[in-house]
Amino acid sequence: MFATTLKVNIEHINYGGHLAHDKLVTLMHEARLRFFDRLGQSEIDFYGISLILKSITVNYRQEANAALPVYRIYAARHWRICRRNYPLICLNNPIDYPVLS
Repeated sequence: MFATTLKVNIEHINYGGHLAHDKLVTLMHEARLRFFDRLGQSEIDFYGISLILKSITVNYRQEANAALPVYRIYAARHWRICRRNYPLICLNNPIDYPVLS
């Protein structure tokens, strides 16, 4: 399992005092890049293929705090953010991810 924590800064907060939608997408992209980096891969060359994020759906279920924990379960092919399940990325071709300790 991959885990990282992203810091929610003041520039991520909108006029209503909540995490802004566009900033959440930016934070999710940062989590993806950290995940790829941990595997020694990149978005351009991910085990020999280039990745393109075709679509993204965000379902808000709770507010973010000062830190946003992000988890990636390899076999499940989805991301867990704030300990809840949110679809983020799904590859058409299954890839056997190496196990990270």
